[in-house]
Amino acid sequence: MKAKRDAFVFIILLMGTCALYAKSDEPIIIDIAQMEEREIPLSHLVSKIEYIPLELTKECPLSNIGSHFYITSQYIIGVNFGEHIYLFDRKDGHFVKEVSRHGYGPDDYFSTLGQCTFDYKRHVLYVQCIDTWRGLDILTGKCVEQILKPSRRYKKEGLYQGAIHNPYLYKNKYYIGFNNNTTGKIKDKILFFDKEGKVLKSFPNTSFYEQTSFDKVCNAGLFYEYKDEVYLLPGAQNPDTVFHIKDDNLYPHILFKLGNEKAKVKYETTKEAGISYTYEKENDKVSITFVEETDRYIFFNFSKGGAFNSTSSCGYYDKKAKKAYCTPFKKFKESGFTDDINGLFPWKIQNLPPSKKVIVSWLNAATLNEEYELGKIKPITETGKKIASQTKFDDNPIIMIATLK
Repeated sequence: MKAKRDAFVFIILLMGTCALYAKSDEPIIIDIAQMEEREIPLSHLVSKIEYIPLELTKECPLSNIGSHFYITSQYIIGVNFGEHIYLFDRKDGHFVKEVSRHGYGPDDYFSTLGQCTFDYKRHVLYVQCIDTWRGLDILTGKCVEQILKPSRRYKKEGLYQGAIHNPYLYKNKYYIGFNNNTTGKIKDKILFFDKEGKVLKSFPNTSFYEQTSFDKVCNAGLFYEYKDEVYLLPGAQNPDTVFHIKDDNLYPHILFKLGNEKAKVKYETTKEAGISYTYEKENDKVSITFVEETDRYIFFNFSKGGAFNSTSSCGYYDKKAKKAYCTPFKKFKESGFTDDINGLFPWKIQNLPPSKKVIVSWLNAATLNEEYELGKIKPITETGKKIASQTKFDDNPIIMIATLK
């Protein structure tokens, strides 16, 4: 009876999602609770790994936490957490130059917090300014595009006041953005808008909450391309649907059965400088944090937990076998695909460049250096030993590019 009841609840939720958005082909359903949990050897998915240590100079220090990387045929773009965008050579990782700068000039930007949108075809990176987003040409560092934020255009009317973190240019027609529910009462979840910030179409938000602290969510919408089509995982808390953007509409493409309707959440209130803050101490809800797909696989990362019991895992769905697999959850640690090729850290995929032939991740230099010196990492090849032994604590991250089988 319990299994039937859970299935019924999911069907009702599925019907609700499809009713709000357009219907297309049958979506792929991935049941997180029913996945086979096991150690997944990296060699099962890839044939070889390329390591590119990024050069460290006083002009290009990158954070080992919160940075994002984008790979082209010639360059590696390293976007530092907060500010600084660096260009490195794709072959050997030597530093080429800094792209633009943090400031208020015509080609500057205000912030690179979180994940930016990178247009691989035009080599344009979208960054935050106060009232606008700017598209920076990574080769020249010049601003080639400026977009007014809908929240600024409609400020007097009080419309669309959620925060869009990263706009996505859809087929050179208009922009798409996930509208963060910053107050708990924002009515619109996804916006289609033009360069002047005019909203052309909006899709409703269905999840509201009571704001209990001064913190405001600002998650990125996760966009990816597959077979010249565009897909979006909204950056909401605990998102469960990947949408196919087509014909100026949204179609459910992947539905994750998260089981969050049974999850437990515990809050705790604390005081700092006389101000009360409420935060999630424990949270069993599952949240999808990354999705990409190829002809054979759908790769995804997910996490669960509150401030003091956070865990994460990753997995993939085999389209051919119609079965999903994930790595075991490890408390306070990131789980990933086991590196049985060189014996270094478990892999968690960061992105897939448009070719869909390789997967990209990176190594935290400080952690690698520390774990190797303590004997917790035991490389099994000369390549692995060389990377581990030559990495210093303060080095820039090491980019890993693996070729899919």
